[in-house]
Parts: sequence; C-alpha cells; structure tokens
Amino acid sequence: MATLDRPLTDKPSTLAQSAHKFTNPNDPLIVEIEQNEEGNWTIRPSKTAMVGAQSHSDILDLREQSSHAQILADWTAKKLTAAPSQPDFMNPPVHVPIIVEPGEKVRFRVQGGYPFTIFVNRHPQVQNNAASPGNPLGFTGGHSATAQSAVFNVASLIRGQRFYKCRADVNVNGTMVAVDPDLIGE
Repeated sequence: MATLDRPLTDKPSTLAQSAHKFTNPNDPLIVEIEQNEEGNWTIRPSKTAMVGAQSHSDILDLREQSSHAQILADWTAKKLTAAPSQPDFMNPPVHVPIIVEPGEKVRFRVQGGYPFTIFVNRHPQVQNNAASPGNPLGFTGGHSATAQSAVFNVASLIRGQRFYKCRADVNVNGTMVAVDPDLIGE
C-alpha cells in the first residue's frame, strides 16, 4: 500500500490540534488548482493558506491520518468490483485528499489567475448512495470562475456517499488542462 510522502515528525502530535472546522465564509478551506513541485497540475488543500501555524494542507493531512483506516474500510465496502483496492489519493502520485465535513465552507483558487471550471460528482468507482447529494458543494454541472471560485457550503448527508471526484478544467493561455483529484465527505 502506498503511503503519503510526508514526514510525521513535523505534524502536531494530537488530534485535538487538527480539529479546526472551516465554517466561516470569510475564512473558508482553500483548495488550490496548481502545478505541483514536479510541474504537474493538481488540486490540493492549500499549502500557503494558514490557520495559526498550520496550513490548510496540514489540517487536511491530519484529518486523513486520523480517518485513514475508516476511509480504507469504507472504500473497500463501497467500491465497485473493477475499482482499485484503495482510493485514488493513496495510489501514486500520493497526495493529501480534500476531506470536508457538512457545513464547512470551501473556495477553489487557481495558480496564475487562469479561468477554470470545477466539477464535483459522485466517484464513478463506488456505489451511488441515493440519500447523499450528487455534488456535496451544491452546484449542478460545472462552476466557472477566473482566479477563484465562490465560497461553497458543504451539504449534509455526504457521509453516505463519502467518495466524490473533483475535476477542474483550466484554460492556460488557450490550452485546456484537465485536473482530477478526490473529495471525501466526513
């Protein structure tokens, strides 16, 4: 099984330190659509937006660490037969997933201020849960913006579906770049 590429020694030692909830619309979870250190486009919690001394990426990394076993168990129970044995974020390239809770606020930002469209739908490799929303952020189809999106409110009842796919189409100087990570409901 792949592991996250991160040293555990530089993270806070208790879960209480990762308990931050992004419920203030003036200070939402920032999800960056950007090129990673290797130059590949990705969507990930911001490494520069901070809550105290912790980046949004660190906060969501701690969420993943505390929920890792349950996320894996839920994936195993919900995945379709042909799906991989673990969620996409655990497969190379391993990355910090976007883990959101009902009532939290989320904003997407794109590197370079490019125009983009964001899509969020049920993950196609897990069983659909009809009681959960098709898009936990509440918009239908895609949401288009330049530089940054509106602030979205995470819907309730997302835990039943739990696994979503989040895709962005970024217009980089006339070339469309498709970026495709995971979104997990807590």
